[in-house]
Amino acid sequence: MNNYNQEQPVNKRVANLNQTFQGYTDHTTGHLSLVNTNTDCIQSCPFTYLITLVSWIEQEKLPENLRQPQDLRNNNLRTDLITYLDNVQENSSLKQKIRKLHLSRLSSFSEYFGEACFYPIIDYSLPPNQVYQVVNAGNYLQKNTILNQENLKQQVVLIGTAGYKDSGLSKNHSDTFPLPMGVAYWRIQNPKSGFLQDFTGVEINAYMIQNLIKQNLVIPIPDFLMIGIAVFLSKGMQLLLLQHQYSKRDSRLFIALLAGGTLVYTLISMQMYISLKLLLPLFLPYPLDFVGCG
Repeated sequence: MNNYNQEQPVNKRVANLNQTFQGYTDHTTGHLSLVNTNTDCIQSCPFTYLITLVSWIEQEKLPENLRQPQDLRNNNLRTDLITYLDNVQENSSLKQKIRKLHLSRLSSFSEYFGEACFYPIIDYSLPPNQVYQVVNAGNYLQKNTILNQENLKQQVVLIGTAGYKDSGLSKNHSDTFPLPMGVAYWRIQNPKSGFLQDFTGVEINAYMIQNLIKQNLVIPIPDFLMIGIAVFLSKGMQLLLLQHQYSKRDSRLFIALLAGGTLVYTLISMQMYISLKLLLPLFLPYPLDFVGCG
């Protein structure tokens, strides 16, 4: 993306867009890259979103009239793909899955103001080894690592440059990021996993693609909403306490009820995350892994 937030095409000497897909990797920190409801993805499209579409197409086994990348073509491959998917039957399973990857109107509205309210976040709750397998390029080229070719046909393969001194990236563009708390926990549990010390951009994309393919869209409830509810309830309890006089026994019972209510809220929050993919904050503000609005 350039300074005007416009997607820059790849150099034709590197890849022909009539035979390859191009997508941008810029995204709001901690959030998935989705498209607005009114965006057709022809002019600009997230890389992880495109990878998800291609993966679903492979799973659905669509008709052979869908043009393939290796064909001699005169049209932009991404344009043809999006146009083809726009004409897929509305009641098809593929169309329903694609519809879920579009931002809600509320999220699109908040994004217009530069905010990320109700915007799905990257879910790092799964251990890395259940999301992706790290293969050292040097070991693979020297045939020290053997991969099952049949399994590769069902997998998404990402090639990253982080961790390689000769990759051509400068120190200011090292493609490494702070380690998310969830991933840090899993690495502590499995110290011999063989992962790099830093958390790389290709690993972030791997988590994003896994979330999108599995339609694991976790939506955080914004801090300001929960703070507003807490202020309202606190004010109500204050007025209730001022209107009545309580004994020490009643006060202890009231404190016990507050503690019990906190426990119930925690259990409800966990169940809402598991069942509804809604993330209620247990502590304010959110931990670094889970960003609300802003």
